[in-house]
Amino acid sequence: FPQAVQTDHPEATVLLRRDFTHLLDYFGKKWGITTDEVETVIEYVVGNK
Repeated sequence: FPQAVQTDHPEATVLLRRDFTHLLDYFGKKWGITTDEVETVIEYVVGNK
């Protein structure tokens, strides 16, 4: 089941970073896509604020 937190939640950035790390690990194992650019992915999704 999907889970979400508000963008102003104190742990929102930590949770987002954790989720993207897990996604990148999954795709790395499944299809050999490798990147350690979690911060770049977060910046792309969140945008500059």
